[in-house]
Amino acid sequence: MFFYLARQPIFNRQQQLFAYELLFRDGPNNAFPDISPEEATARLVETSEFNGGIESLTDGHPAFINFTESALLNQLPLVLPNQHLVVEILETVKPSNEIIEAVKRLRKKGYRLALDDFEYNDSWNALLPYIDLVKIDFRALPIAKIQQHLKQMSAFSLKFLAEKIETQAEFKQAYELGFSYFQGYFFARPELMQKRQLSASQMALLDLLKAINDDNFSIDEVSNIVQHDAALTYKLLRFVNSAVFKRNTSIDSIRKAVVFLGQQELQKFVAIVATAQINDDKPSALMHSAIVRARFCEILAQTLNQQQAATQQRAATIDAASAFLCGLFSLLDAMMDDSLENLLTRIAVNADVYRALVNQQGELANLLTLVQAYEQADWSAIHQQAAAWQLDEAELSALYHRALHWSAQLKSVD
Repeated sequence: MFFYLARQPIFNRQQQLFAYELLFRDGPNNAFPDISPEEATARLVETSEFNGGIESLTDGHPAFINFTESALLNQLPLVLPNQHLVVEILETVKPSNEIIEAVKRLRKKGYRLALDDFEYNDSWNALLPYIDLVKIDFRALPIAKIQQHLKQMSAFSLKFLAEKIETQAEFKQAYELGFSYFQGYFFARPELMQKRQLSASQMALLDLLKAINDDNFSIDEVSNIVQHDAALTYKLLRFVNSAVFKRNTSIDSIRKAVVFLGQQELQKFVAIVATAQINDDKPSALMHSAIVRARFCEILAQTLNQQQAATQQRAATIDAASAFLCGLFSLLDAMMDDSLENLLTRIAVNADVYRALVNQQGELANLLTLVQAYEQADWSAIHQQAAAWQLDEAELSALYHRALHWSAQLKSVD
């Protein structure tokens, strides 16, 4: 499945690319969808950050994204990395005390802030010290009024962006007025982008929503639901390692993420994903294969660990949770039309999982190789690996069929 967005470039005074404004679209027509601004913002945040990273949509340039009053009060911008985002405050937002405090918190965390379609009055004076950039609609106001606004705001450390610049004459006029940045059809119309979206199943989202709102909140139950869905797993790890949380170390497992977040933050995560979720499809063959791989790698790791404990034939145990993630993410490149190397650098996976998937090295890579041998009916490779682990081939076959059965049970639920 694909998601759509439009990006419009923003240029500096040298007419060099400075940033892009990102605009949500719900189809290939490049028109604003018939949804609320709140939903558009939530969808744009979810689809951009949880499906490969916002920087991949802007070629590393800053992204201007519109945020409504409720999104600001809920600190939704924190889901996105501060180095890639300019928080654009919609013109419908009023400078209330609550908004000023929300903006101050964002500014303290290193976010840049802009006011959209701005018309000055002194009620904004308390907020302007925390603003970096003001966007002025060059076609909505007469030049005299624009000049007046610029003069009234001259005491603040602000830069100004002229938007809706459609002619050379308008660009020249804005340039001479001292605007630092420029946006409009004179430079470029919004460019429609189509990207592969990794979608969580509706059933998994419903199960997760129920579990995190249960009075008897269970870490094990929530972890179990998430690990059944590659999309939810990927997005959860993106979320828990985002700028929302001040962490010196990355979280690299589902259970650790659930324990760290707790019930309230998990509710926020599900709200973001569920608001943006527009996929009604059943799990694909790719997802089915990923689940089989994940379960087989997990139970194979558990079996080898039991053998190691009994015989001390191997030097170290294999982390079963990492084995599960290794299998689950092994087809992520096919699901998202991107390389595993690019995808895995955007989430926190431990070094063993990364080495297995990107470099095909380590014990986890051997597990995955065996899974692939079963998929391809490569009996020679299966025999060779079974001998290396001193496992009976019949036992390996039974484990693989257990994984198939487990996956089939999940599919029947969906």
